[in-house]
Amino acid sequence: MKILAIAAVIVGHMTKPDILFDVDVSLLGRATIPTFLMISGYFAALTFSKGQIIGVNRGRKFLKSVMTRYFNMYFMFVPATFLVLAMDLWMISVDAPFIHTDKFDQDMSPLRIVKEFFQLFTFSGEYWAPSTVGQGVFSNAAVWTMDYLMAYTVVTAALYLLSGPARIFTMGLAIAIAGPTILLLSPLWWAGVLAFEIHKRSFAREQAGEERALGLSDLAVKRLSIGALGAAIVAWLVFEWSGKGPDLYQWSKGLASYDIRQYLGMSKRFLWQWMYVPILFTVLVTSKYIFTGPVNPVFRERVKTVSKYCFPVFAFHFTTMYFFQALIPGYQATYTSIDPYIMAAASLAVSIAGGVCCFNYVKPITDGIYERITSEGETK
Repeated sequence: MKILAIAAVIVGHMTKPDILFDVDVSLLGRATIPTFLMISGYFAALTFSKGQIIGVNRGRKFLKSVMTRYFNMYFMFVPATFLVLAMDLWMISVDAPFIHTDKFDQDMSPLRIVKEFFQLFTFSGEYWAPSTVGQGVFSNAAVWTMDYLMAYTVVTAALYLLSGPARIFTMGLAIAIAGPTILLLSPLWWAGVLAFEIHKRSFAREQAGEERALGLSDLAVKRLSIGALGAAIVAWLVFEWSGKGPDLYQWSKGLASYDIRQYLGMSKRFLWQWMYVPILFTVLVTSKYIFTGPVNPVFRERVKTVSKYCFPVFAFHFTTMYFFQALIPGYQATYTSIDPYIMAAASLAVSIAGGVCCFNYVKPITDGIYERITSEGETK
C-alpha cells in the first residue's frame, strides 16, 4: 500500500501530455492526490497508534514522533533539492521548454533561494496564501504534497499521542498554522485514518473471541469484501469515463472568483477529489479481508526493497524528467517515439542512484543530528 501511495503521485506526473505520452494512459493518474493522502493517513494512524505507550511522557513522545517524521524527510529531500536547484539553473541557461511553463519560476535571487529552503525545512509552501502554487521547492513539484502530509501528520500525532487540553490546543494550533488551503483536502486523510480504526477495532474483537459484525463467517466476510471491492472498481471506472470529475471542477469555477481559486492552491479541485472518498475508502477497508494469509518471506523482502526505493524515486523524479527531456533534441511525447522511454529510464536510474547515496551517506548524518537532539538513536 505504501508503494501504491507513492506510485499514484509518480504516475500522475508521468501521464502529463507534455512529458511522457500525448495520450492519457492511466486512470490512476487522475486519482493521484486522493490515493496518496488516504493511504498515507492510514499508515500515519497505524504508526501513532503503536506509539501509545503507557508510562511514557505524552508530550515528549509527541515531539519525538513529529521530529522523527521531519528528519525522515530531510535526509532525502534536502539532497534532492540541491540537485533540483542545479538542474533548474542549467535548464535556465539552455532555455529549456520547461522553464516557460507555470510550474517553473525563473527567479533565482538569493532571497528566493533562502525562502525555498525555509519552505523545504518547514514543509509550509502551501500554507495559507501560497506564492508558488503546486510548484513545490524550486521546480520539484513532489514537495508540495509533503506540505499537506506533514500538516496532517502533526494533527494525527496530537490526536493519538496527546490527551486533554494539550491535545485540543496542539491540534488547533496546527490547523491554524496550516490554514484553509490545507484543510480542504483533509477529508481524504481522515478517511484513511477511519479505515485504520475500523481494522484495529475489528482485530480487537477477533482477539477477544467476539463474533464478527453481523455474525458472518470468515468466508462470508471475504466474499462480501470481494463484492464490495469489485463494486468500488466498477464505480471508479464509471466515474473516470463519465467525465463527471472534470465537469464538477468546471462547475465549481463559477462559485468563486479566479483570485480565490488561485488562493486555494492545489486544493481548488477539492470537490472533485472528495468524489474519490467512498471508492478508495471501500478499497482500503475491504483489502484487509481479501489479501490475508501467509506471505512468502522472499516475496516480502522484495516488496520491502521496492517500497524503500519508491521514496527516492518520489523525491527526485519530477525535475529529473524535465531535465532529461531537455537533453533530448526534438523531444516527442508520444508512445510511438523512443524519447519518453529513454527519459523515464534515465530519470528512474538517477532517482535510485540518488536514493542509494542518501541512504548510505546522508541518513547517518541526519540520524546523528537526531540522536543529539533526542538522545534516542536512529530514526525509525
